[in-house]
Amino acid sequence: KGKVTYSMTSRMGPNSYDCSSSVFLAMIAGGFLSVGSMGNTETLFGMSGTKLKEISRGEVQRGDIFISG
Repeated sequence: KGKVTYSMTSRMGPNSYDCSSSVFLAMIAGGFLSVGSMGNTETLFGMSGTKLKEISRGEVQRGDIFISG
């Protein structure tokens, strides 16, 4: 109980997520995206400048989301 696993095939939770689905669901929980929104890493890159802001290495703070791919 209380354990979450990584899965690309069962990525919608509540027991398994992949990298991008966990970010999407966190953004939904935080009110940044509407319920039912989902995408992948490429979709997240597309949010740069709107929902996500690029920052320099010196600006990084605890809790920031790092998108790479």
